[in-house]
Amino acid sequence: MVRVTNYKVRVDGKYYIKGESIDCLLKDDEERLIKLGYVESAGEIPEGDSFLADLTVDEGKQWVDTIEDAETLIKALDEEEQGKNRKTLLEIINNRLGELEENDN
Repeated sequence: MVRVTNYKVRVDGKYYIKGESIDCLLKDDEERLIKLGYVESAGEIPEGDSFLADLTVDEGKQWVDTIEDAETLIKALDEEEQGKNRKTLLEIINNRLGELEENDN
């Protein structure tokens, strides 16, 4: 799965914009789009201190919804608390952490 970072990406007639995840690509297509700089691998916080700060709350929610790893979400929570500290996004991250915890039980 990849997340759009630049421009619009068209896949099967649908356009994806910055922050949206694409999960229907073949591995070769993912690698090509990553190399071109249009997308990045989803499921990790990209390098740099301002990843979440560069996203709107809606884009942040879309990203959070793709994460299946509590450690990544905890890092995102720390980053948001140290950065913009947006109540809504913090709540979204905490809710996702709760969902993952419930699924583990």
